[in-house]
Amino acid sequence: MKKEKEVTFLARALYLCLKENPEKKDEYFSNLRKVLEKKKGLILPVIKKAESIYKKEERVEVVLAKNLNTDSKQRLEEKIQNILKEKKEVNYSLDEGLLAGFRLKTK
Repeated sequence: MKKEKEVTFLARALYLCLKENPEKKDEYFSNLRKVLEKKKGLILPVIKKAESIYKKEERVEVVLAKNLNTDSKQRLEEKIQNILKEKKEVNYSLDEGLLAGFRLKTK
């Protein structure tokens, strides 16, 4: 397996394990060290990639046609959380090419 694919594969597995069972983080990191014992140069890239995956997975992007006031943003965030069934960081941007409304991007 090529280095980049191996890093991505291990980082994704680490992210998913930590998301499902965060209380077992010590066990997961111990196992990762064992798996990468002969490839010590991969440990840091795997952890950095897992962090990158976490940041990407735990946020949504809302592209707006026009700026919203704070109240409207708060209501929109509540609706997004209700739909997704979890709290995520919401980043806003404007796209004047949109005629109206918004576009929601996850992952």
